Amino acid sequence: MQARLTGKSDISILFIHFQGVVSVSRKTITDTGKNAAVKKTPAQREKEEKENRLSALGGIVREKIRDKENLDFAAGQIVMPDLAGKGVIHRKFGEGEILSCQGRVFRVSFKSGKNIRMQFPDAFDKGILKAASQEDEEMFERICEQFRSIDSQKELVDKRIYEISAEMSRINF
Repeated sequence: MQARLTGKSDISILFIHFQGVVSVSRKTITDTGKNAAVKKTPAQREKEEKENRLSALGGIVREKIRDKENLDFAAGQIVMPDLAGKGVIHRKFGEGEILSCQGRVFRVSFKSGKNIRMQFPDAFDKGILKAASQEDEEMFERICEQFRSIDSQKELVDKRIYEISAEMSRINF
């Protein structure tokens, strides 16, 4: 259904009949001939601006979530040397040996018979573990630095997502 408007009216009531449904809307109309434009009220413009801003922010959040997923993928791609058999010293359990390592998580067996799963770089950064030799200490430090770099980037992404979410909340209210 096409309506042709003539002249100019400040406020008009439009009746649109489509598939048996009649809807009524109150809008300011300016006639531009064949393609009559509907002027929006300030409240409608404000609502549309909010919706556009929310949509843009939602796009940024989706992009940041993809960035975070890419960082998780990058962490999984860190080339780990064979750590099996490397000696470590736990502050409570004493001397131990790495049994296996998968990504960030590694399993350590201690002379006390205790087996513990630990995580890079936390176990070393928090002083829970240290390498048994200087050579291994340097290797563990290189590994930990790669994970720290990714973790710091993820923290920045998380912070940005939080800031955007807060802004979205302010817009909604």
